[in-house]
Amino acid sequence: MSGLMKKANSDHTTLPLFLVEPTARPTDPITSHIAAAGIKSKSATMRDTMVRLLKHADIQGLTAQDVADQTGWLIQSVTPRFRELERRGLIKRTAVRRKGSTGTTRIVWQALD
Repeated sequence: MSGLMKKANSDHTTLPLFLVEPTARPTDPITSHIAAAGIKSKSATMRDTMVRLLKHADIQGLTAQDVADQTGWLIQSVTPRFRELERRGLIKRTAVRRKGSTGTTRIVWQALD
C-alpha cells in the first residue's frame, strides 16, 4: 500500500490520505499549505473530542452546530472533521435533520460502537 493510501474503515475501503487528513492541493498557495500543516495536530484533538461527545450524546445524536456550541470551536473548523470521522468509520449520518439557529437544515450524527 502506498504511503498516500490508508485504510479508512471496517469495510476495507482504501482512501487516499488527503481524503482523511486535512491538506492543501498542490496548486494552492503556500499559505494554504502552512494552514493545512498547522491544523493537522489540532484536527486530531478535535476528532477525539468529537467522538467522545457523540458517544456521550443521547440517542438523538449531535449536529455540527451542537458540537461547535459545546466546544466553542468555529463551525467552519468542526464541519470538515465530521467527514474525516465518517470516512474512518467512527461515526455515521442519521436520517434525521434538524433546523439550526439560522434556519438551515443540519445533519444529525451518531457515534458507531
